[in-house]
Amino acid sequence: MKHLKRYNESLDHDELEDFVESCLAYLLDEGFHVFIPRGLSGDSTAIWLAISNQYSANTSSFTWDQIKDHYIPLLKLLSNRYDIIGFGNSSSNGRSIEMDSTAQIRFRLQPEYSSDAFRDFPLYKVVNDTLFGSYSYEPSLYSVGIMIKEKSR
Repeated sequence: MKHLKRYNESLDHDELEDFVESCLAYLLDEGFHVFIPRGLSGDSTAIWLAISNQYSANTSSFTWDQIKDHYIPLLKLLSNRYDIIGFGNSSSNGRSIEMDSTAQIRFRLQPEYSSDAFRDFPLYKVVNDTLFGSYSYEPSLYSVGIMIKEKSR
């Protein structure tokens, strides 16, 4: 019965965390961590993957090749269960966030947080593994995040 939800119930954080961790078990064994913050506004939830605590100044880097064989299947499974949406932008008052309905995956390409530390890629490019074709090298990654919400009915 724990898997049955009413139509207006929000995402079950613990169930989602168990699902994501089981899909990424190999990466977790290799030292990666999954972060699913609680208490985001609205009906959406972020899922972040990083090697060390993503909020730490000493976050280790990794490459797309290290995670893609496990991360792409997770994205496919999540897209069947949830709507993958963009992270959106903060409003001018810095409090409310306007979500982007475009399915995007966010990559943090720099160890420090700044306005140019993140790069969003469309879901289809990530799933088809055509991310870094325009790069002359494969960039280091510091975290990868997605924003999901319940499927529209």
